[in-house]
Amino acid sequence: MFSFLHKKNRPKNVWVIQGLFLWVSYGFAGLLYLRFFQQQISFWEFFFAEGFFTVLLLIFLLLNRSFSSRRNILIGFALTALAFALLFLPFSRALFYMYVIVRGFGSIIFYVAYNIEYFALTPENKRLEHMTWYWIIPTVVLAVAPLAGAFLLSRFSFFWFVMAAFVVLAIGVWFVLSAVSPHVTRYTPHEALTHLRGLRLLTAIDGALNKVMKAGIPVFALLYIQTEWEYGKFLSLVAVVSVFVSLAIARHSDKIQKRAVFLWPLAILTGCITAFFYFVDSFLSFFLLTIFLQALTVMTEPIRANIMQDVKKNEPLNWISREIYLNIGRAIFFFIIVLFLRFDMAKEVFLFFAFLNIIFPFMVWSKKVYAAH
Repeated sequence: MFSFLHKKNRPKNVWVIQGLFLWVSYGFAGLLYLRFFQQQISFWEFFFAEGFFTVLLLIFLLLNRSFSSRRNILIGFALTALAFALLFLPFSRALFYMYVIVRGFGSIIFYVAYNIEYFALTPENKRLEHMTWYWIIPTVVLAVAPLAGAFLLSRFSFFWFVMAAFVVLAIGVWFVLSAVSPHVTRYTPHEALTHLRGLRLLTAIDGALNKVMKAGIPVFALLYIQTEWEYGKFLSLVAVVSVFVSLAIARHSDKIQKRAVFLWPLAILTGCITAFFYFVDSFLSFFLLTIFLQALTVMTEPIRANIMQDVKKNEPLNWISREIYLNIGRAIFFFIIVLFLRFDMAKEVFLFFAFLNIIFPFMVWSKKVYAAH
């Protein structure tokens, strides 16, 4: 009856777990930017809350001593459910910060454990293709989930929106209990901080760039969008693009084993497209640039993220150490944005995004990561 839970289907079941988690933690949660904005939360507060949570998370990762694949994935689901439950309380700024912190912890605790599980199942000769699927799964989910969430909010009520989130998370928990191993990875702060020697700065920049499309663009889209249904359509349409193109690039890159061939033009082009946001003065131009940026992001992120796998042997500690440096980059990224916004330099934020994209391949070259390419 439940043959799909057989051990041979474990990789596919792990993909399902990621999809279900992302349905709520990004697909539904992304719509809440608009809800908070309507509650008078300003742009700089969005980014300050994210930065504050990231600092707390870094402290946790350094004080923590172990990650259990099954236990921590379940904790990620539980914290995400708790974050949504908090939204039934009367709104206040304190509640907003509590929501960001709880949901953020749930997301990162989930992803550290999930990454260990997912990449343990990755064949050596298909690393970038699997990394691309790792990014495509959220792209596919985010093409549907925001529309579904916006429909619930606009046609029914916030109560049913949250109830639907609980149902999706409950299904995810069932898959976790059935498909994820109880493997435990133990580490010390010294091991985590030194494990990625040579890749730490690159990983920090990658962490910052990862938040351009996940936080930067969705927040700034609120300048042009007023309703949940419009916002859901925007998020879904942006997510639709580039899935097949990025997978084709991944397969070709795995075949010829030359990531740098793609990294240079994609990173520089992404930087140039991002810089054009500085000149945007209408929703149409913002939307079209966002489509182009999403297309390039879906193609570039797997190549950036795969650098560690090209250089390091696949070990569980890789993903713990990587998460620390990703979040160092994200914390700096968020607080720099807060400074820009506090000095009324909102458009200059996009030039900062562009700069990070353009310098990344130069940093890869300076580190001689792909010296033979």
